[in-house]
Amino acid sequence: MLMAMVAMTYTFADQQETEGTNTFSCGDQVSVKIEPATGYHFVQWADGNIENPRLVTMDDTKNLAAEVAVNQYTIKFHNWDGTPLCEDLILNHGDAISYTGNEPTKTATAKYTYTFSGWNPNLPNPAVATKDTTFVAQFDSTLNKYSVVFKNWNGDTLQLESLDYGTTPVFKAANPTRPDDSVYSYTFTGWDKSITPVTGGVAYIAQYSNAGRTYSITVTSNDPTYCTTEGSGIYQYNSKVTITATPKDACYEFIKWSDGNTSSMAFAPSRSCRARAATAIRSDSAVRRSLTATASSAIWFSARITQAT
Repeated sequence: MLMAMVAMTYTFADQQETEGTNTFSCGDQVSVKIEPATGYHFVQWADGNIENPRLVTMDDTKNLAAEVAVNQYTIKFHNWDGTPLCEDLILNHGDAISYTGNEPTKTATAKYTYTFSGWNPNLPNPAVATKDTTFVAQFDSTLNKYSVVFKNWNGDTLQLESLDYGTTPVFKAANPTRPDDSVYSYTFTGWDKSITPVTGGVAYIAQYSNAGRTYSITVTSNDPTYCTTEGSGIYQYNSKVTITATPKDACYEFIKWSDGNTSSMAFAPSRSCRARAATAIRSDSAVRRSLTATASSAIWFSARITQAT
């Protein structure tokens, strides 16, 4: 029986290694296969054949050499949204992987602020290339806080706090107040905008309804027997008020009001009557004076009269 040998050698980029020698019967059809080491791949046989495994007819001693090359991998670094962070790396099997770009960032939203936390898949230190890999930046999220302030009508701060996004503010104190002034009294009606869950810094301003203040006008006489008065009542601020003092007859004369006002009155002569010293002598009948005053505070008016002699 004739025998033939096949000797297989495969070549790496930087070395040659003989796998071994086997003996077969002449004429045998032999299946020959190269299994490269981890990180390498079959390229071709020395005779240009690219089949692996391949059939060899044993009609003579065969020396088969295979070309084996190291694997190369594409390494990518992408941001969270798929945007490339640097140029792709082309690395040989076993080469160290290193990211040398700027630290990835993610734009904050109204709700969250983001902090870079690493890669997916995890990038150990050291890391070596073993396959095509895309590393995607990962981020931790922090819920944003915002300043929420409640202010009174004059800008005074009633309540200030920092609240998480999405939290609905609550005014914790009693309803705010606004002091009355000479013109109006004020009642709290709410805030200048609806209170809604926090989406950003916000200020709420106290709102008030106003009502014109009212004042009591009291009209009296120092001697109601000889002088009658009219005009007492409750009046709105700035309204026009008419008050009158009417002496009993022509022997009485209006002198002044208790606030010192001595505005002249219309009168018509009727009969003569002597007046007391320091009192003007008048001939009048049905003496009546109408006083128009503007109410500016709670005022008590009284009319003074003098009896003529």
